[in-house]
Amino acid sequence: RPELHITSARHRSSTRIACPTATASTAVEPLLRGTLMPAKTTNAALQQKLDELAAFAAQGDRKAFVEAFVPLDCSADDTANYLSVLTGDDAEWAALSAEIQAIADGATIEKIEGDQTTKAVFFFPHPTLERCDREVVFVCVEGEWRAEG
Repeated sequence: RPELHITSARHRSSTRIACPTATASTAVEPLLRGTLMPAKTTNAALQQKLDELAAFAAQGDRKAFVEAFVPLDCSADDTANYLSVLTGDDAEWAALSAEIQAIADGATIEKIEGDQTTKAVFFFPHPTLERCDREVVFVCVEGEWRAEG
């Protein structure tokens, strides 16, 4: 049975998010590496999903966030369990919220890999944790962008 595996940034692990709307790797120009250049997705549907998630995060609406974030094949029990984790751990929620808002904003994204039609992998320094590089994956499934499970 599919499970959602999203781990804490505090443990320097990656979050996976799935959705089909990317075709080729997009990265910051090699000459600009080392300098953060704003990088937003080129996919309008993915950017809309990121903006929606960022708005839920900013409002503190954990239930709406989880419902829009988890993979479509995530069971109701797994989804409820994930919501329970985020509801019971304010630090975990704050870290995830900061990451999603950073991805939506694009200001600190170092590069985006994937075709951005079916998959987008965002690389960025964690917005609140020092020396914590993050990799967050979104995939498009059945026309819906979600975290990769």
